Amino acid sequence: MADYSLKDIGVFCRQEMELFKSRQLILLEGDLGAGKTTFIQKCLQIYGIHGAESPTFSIINHYDGCPQVYHVDLYRLEEAHDIESTGFWDLFDQEAAVIFVEWSNRVPDRQWPSAWSPRKWTIAPSLKGSEYRQIESFPL
Repeated sequence: MADYSLKDIGVFCRQEMELFKSRQLILLEGDLGAGKTTFIQKCLQIYGIHGAESPTFSIINHYDGCPQVYHVDLYRLEEAHDIESTGFWDLFDQEAAVIFVEWSNRVPDRQWPSAWSPRKWTIAPSLKGSEYRQIESFPL
């Protein structure tokens, strides 16, 4: 686990994204307010996507490009069948995309499609101050 300033999160994203495959699934965990959405926004900027907003109410935001990028927020979903009604699982029918999922702990690890190279990132506030986050990345 390493500490990154909010300004330097983009450096972490760029390093990690060099390892991405054509079907990449990024699972994000962390407490409310830990910085998951900010983290994803920094990653999306690498793809040239600026002004991305949290899909807390829409559940899924889609960004056209190469690759296709999806930002999913499962916070408001209370039960497994709620996910079914969003079309979320249909995202995995594609040949290539990058899918970021906030609150991924709402789905058991065994249910994530292994063909999508899932990686889990945990984000937490740092003891260094409010402008820093602890980030840990590991394969699922």
